[in-house]
Amino acid sequence: MGALLRKEWYVMGRTVVQITALWVVIAALFAWIGDKRAAWLYCCNVPIFSISFSLNSLDVDARCRWDDWLAVTPMEPWKIVLSKYAFTGEVLLLLSVCGVLAGRLTASMELEAVLVWPAAVLTVLMTGTNFPLVYRLGRLKGTLLSVAVWLSLLLLAMAGDGSAYRWVRDASLPERAGVGLLLAAWTAGSLWLSVRFYDRRRRGLYG
Repeated sequence: MGALLRKEWYVMGRTVVQITALWVVIAALFAWIGDKRAAWLYCCNVPIFSISFSLNSLDVDARCRWDDWLAVTPMEPWKIVLSKYAFTGEVLLLLSVCGVLAGRLTASMELEAVLVWPAAVLTVLMTGTNFPLVYRLGRLKGTLLSVAVWLSLLLLAMAGDGSAYRWVRDASLPERAGVGLLLAAWTAGSLWLSVRFYDRRRRGLYG
């Protein structure tokens, strides 16, 4: 799977670097503003940036017929799908580190304590939703459905009192460990579905 991850960075590396540089500026501005709206924007942008790179990589794979080539190699489907999840995680880590450093430089907000954990939770949840839908319905339909679901949830959360966000943000270490176990189970289930859908789509069962 290491070769697949290297391929992801080879294909998307320049874009990742460019967007990460932009993200450093954005994160620094959020830290400098330091209010509730900046926190919401931070938590929304990290998942969007993290997932968009993997989705763009899927587009490149489709244009280059990458999956057709992989079909005649010994590479197992679960490794191919897992590489997309892993690439999303690596980008999340990169953006989080850059966000923390930007916050430290501005010295206006403790980004790692206030925002990185909620953003990471949201990224894992969105990734677990998005990839099975994309592998089952296709890039466009799957992404649109996932966006509709999460946009609705986000609007409901913003219309509320923010208690869910505050609970995730202020969770104690045992609570975070429990959330981490739930996220691991969520990701495992999502990965299982994605591998199943990917294999069936590659065999032409979804058109």
